[in-house]
Amino acid sequence: MLFAEYPWAERRLYWLNDGGSHHFGAARYQACRLGIAVPLTGRLCRYGVNVPMISAIRQQWHLFAVPTDELFSSFFDAMNAFECPFGNSGLPRHMHDTDKSGVALKLVWLERGHPRASAVANVLSAAGFPDFGKQLQQLAKEPSPR
Repeated sequence: MLFAEYPWAERRLYWLNDGGSHHFGAARYQACRLGIAVPLTGRLCRYGVNVPMISAIRQQWHLFAVPTDELFSSFFDAMNAFECPFGNSGLPRHMHDTDKSGVALKLVWLERGHPRASAVANVLSAAGFPDFGKQLQQLAKEPSPR
């Protein structure tokens, strides 16, 4: 069995679907219902953040989390009208639970030092959009997994 630990995720520890683990999961569920103890053994992969890379990214980019629906409608239209370059990407794995929040998010990348991109970053910040760069910086301050 394969397990993963993501220190930034709410649950932290995940049982990965690997090599038929879903069958074992069903058997374990049945054993729990019957009151039979079943130990879990396997390999644990611990993931952490690359602290120097976070600093490098933050020096070059403003990063904001934006609802996907907005990104590909009004935001995209406004950026085209303003002639402002930007990029977008998904969030790192297990950093946002769309099912729980009800909102799918994407990251907007705005280059620091570009006047229009910096103006957009100021507007997004003032409007309360989450600064993902600050979130990454906070992760960098947390102790790394054992």
